[in-house]
Order: sequence, then C-alpha cells, then structure tokens
Amino acid sequence: MLKVQFPALFLAASLTGCAVVKTYDASDSDNLDGLVYFLPNIYAKLVYTRTKVPSENIKATKAALEKAEAELKAANSHHAVIKAATELAKKEFEAAIDGTTAQAELKKKYESLQASLVVASENKKKKTEARDKAKLNAEASAATKVGIKFKDAITVTLLPATPDTRKPLLAKLEHKWNRSDDLKITTTSSGLLQSANLSSEDKTGEILVTLAKLVVAGFKVSSVPLSPSTTDTGKQSDSTERDDKLCLVRGSKYIKGIEKEAFTHEKVFDPSDPVQVVSVNQWLCNVGAPFELKINESHEEDVALLFSTEEALKENYNQMIETIKNNRLKRDEEFLKNKDPEAGLLYRRPLVYTVDLYKKIFYNDKNEPVSNMSDAELYRAFPTHSNQVSLPNRGTIGLVNMEAGAFVKTEHSVVFKDGMLVENKQVKPSEMLGFVKIPLDILNELIKLPTEILQLKFDVSSKEAELMKKEIEILKTREELKEVLEANQTQ
Repeated sequence: MLKVQFPALFLAASLTGCAVVKTYDASDSDNLDGLVYFLPNIYAKLVYTRTKVPSENIKATKAALEKAEAELKAANSHHAVIKAATELAKKEFEAAIDGTTAQAELKKKYESLQASLVVASENKKKKTEARDKAKLNAEASAATKVGIKFKDAITVTLLPATPDTRKPLLAKLEHKWNRSDDLKITTTSSGLLQSANLSSEDKTGEILVTLAKLVVAGFKVSSVPLSPSTTDTGKQSDSTERDDKLCLVRGSKYIKGIEKEAFTHEKVFDPSDPVQVVSVNQWLCNVGAPFELKINESHEEDVALLFSTEEALKENYNQMIETIKNNRLKRDEEFLKNKDPEAGLLYRRPLVYTVDLYKKIFYNDKNEPVSNMSDAELYRAFPTHSNQVSLPNRGTIGLVNMEAGAFVKTEHSVVFKDGMLVENKQVKPSEMLGFVKIPLDILNELIKLPTEILQLKFDVSSKEAELMKKEIEILKTREELKEVLEANQTQ
C-alpha cells in the first residue's frame, strides 16, 4: 500500500499560493501582452464671462419710448374715431331739409365734432413729436453707452477623469500549471479601470487524486490492457468595455465694468496643484475678474497621524502640512521611477478638497468702496460659495491584491469608478480545509485498490479453470475418436 508523502504536499502548498494578476511598468516595455491601463487625474474648467447689463439711463429712455409709442397709438385710434364720426355727421347735416329743427341739431352736432377733431389732431401731433423725441433719446443713450454695466459670472466645473499618461501600466495574468484561471478586466475608453473579475482554482488536490487513480490503474496493467484517457480544460477570457462625469461651484454678481466689452474666458487647471491655483487667480486678476479661488486640501487624517507621536506634538501645523505634501510628492516620484511589478491592480485613493469662491470688494485710500479696479488701493475678499470635491490626482497609490489561495478556488470582484476603487469583494475559502481533504481523497482511491486486485484475481482464476475444463473435454474427445478408429481397423 502506498504511503502519502505529506512533505511533498506541504511543498506544493508553499508553491501554489501566488499572485494571479500582476501590474508592470509599460512605459519601457516592448512586451505588451496584457491590458494597458492608467491611473486617473481629474481637472477643472473655469469659465469667466462678462455680459452687458442695461444701465438705469438706458432702461429709463427705453421705458419712455415704449410709453410714448403706446400714447401715440391711443391718440391715433381716438383721432380715427372722431374723424369717422365727423364725416358721418357732415353727411347727415347735408341730407337734412333746410330750415327744419332737425337740420339745426345736426349742424350743432357736426360743428362740435369738428372742434373735437381739431383737438384730436393736435393731440396726435404732440404724441408723434413725443414719440420721435423718446426714440432719439433711446438711440442716443444706447449709442453712447452712458452708465453701461456688466454682469460677471464664474463657473468652475470638474471635467471627466483623464488618464495620467506619465506612466502606463500593464496588467498581466500570471498563469501557473496547477491552476485554472478565468480573468476579465474592463476599462473606460480612455484606459481607466472599470472592473476586474477573477476566478482562480488550485487543481493540486485534483491532480494528486488523479495520480492516485493512475497508481490503482497501474496494478491492472500487468493483467489486462488499460486504455487511459485524461482530459484537462482551461478557460481564460479577456474583454474590454468602454464608458464615462460633472459638478462643483458656481457664482455670479453684478459689478461696474472694468472692461467696456463683453467676453468669455476659459481655463483648464489641476485643482489639487497649489501652483496652478495661484496661476488661475493671477489670470483672473489680469482679466479684471472680481473673484478669487481658494482650494484647500483636507488634512484631518494625516494630521491625526502626525499627532500620534510625541515629537510631532511640538511641530508647527503648517510645517506638518508641508511635510505631508512633500512625503506624498516623494511617494509619487518614487512610484514613477519604480520598475518592479506589483502583485495586483493599482489605483489612486482620492483626497477631499474644499473649494471656496470669494468676491472682491475694492476700496480707495479712504477705505471707501469703489467700482473700478483702477481707482482701488486695496481689496477685501468675501466668501460667496463653497463646496467639497474628491480628487485622485495627488492621492496615495493603492493596491488591490489579487492573490489566489492554495488548494481552494479564490474569487475576486472589483469595481472602479474613474479609476478609483469603489467596491472590492473577495471569496477566499480555508486553505487548511482544502489541504486536509487531499489525503482523504487519495486514501479513498487507494482503499479501492485491494478490492479491485482481488476482483481481478478472481476473474483470472475463473477463466483458467474454464480453459482447463475445455482442454480436458478435448482430450476425452480425442481418446474416444482414437478408440473408434482402432475398432474399425480390427474389423
């Protein structure tokens, strides 16, 4: 009876637990047998617009014109009614019989209407002149832009996530001889991770049981022909799908125009980069925008981390923040330089930023508010809008470890959004339970061996006895035939 080699099983156990998916640096690699993906960046788009707003003078002249036109329309209508009545009264007077009382009354009515028509004509003339004057005033006011104002509006919108092309990454399946793997990774159209599904089963136990069956079958080979057949199938699928976001802070105010023209300016920048935020504010100042943008990173967790040591308690808060940023930048630089493969899929952990929009109020040397920047000696900024956003641009690099356990079937289901991890589900059965089942399965196969051998011997013995019986019958037949022949010869 065979002895199970447990040291060999332990050696197999140490070899079968492994990373099934690894990420390589694809920037300097010629071998792109796998899926190329990128870490995400999210940028913002700032749109600053200035549109003309009618001044009070323009509004007043326009309203006066509209009123004059309405009064002229009413005067024209009244004049037309009086004129028609006068013409009718004239016809009735001319048709009346001379010298009658009716003729006298019709004459009186006709003369009254003539007087009313003269008044209506004078009123129509005055209203026409008033309308023409109001029209000239409105046109002159619009032409000279007297007191014209502008409406300034600023909108900051997060753009869809884009790939960080500084370092392309390559995800590869690390297939082993003793595993059956099924891997599917999907990305967006820009190469950002979307999902990853892995099913990896260790076939070591099944392989050892199959070998035990071969041992049992080996005892049969010496007696009967053996027609072994082995089948082993593996399946691997890989496909990519594609897909793609928006939101942030907006504000608008009425101010006296610094530039006497309407315009629209746009600028795309990285909200997580303090240098670029300063550049945006300088740009806003150059175009005469009365707005200022402030974006601060939330450091609660990092600061709490620093405060956990006695030495950190003595440090200045601002120095701590700078230390955090410098360490993060250092880690990012090290990541870009690192060429070693990673055991899994990489992603960036998002950081929370507070975005504040400020309105500038300009003051002269007497600390009095002024509408034009050219007259200002200083300004004060007052918050008008605030919001919080999550950005991965400068976040710490995270790793989704996609390892498979020994002697079991391991499953991973990972979901990303814009290259950031949102769900990670893992199914990892007990490796020890899978391991201890292997000797039992092998033992069950070996237990079958004596029974099958006895059955085989029984079959062989039966066939030999039957063969001997037939040979005896043949000998008897030969003897009988010989006796018959000898008897015939004697006669």
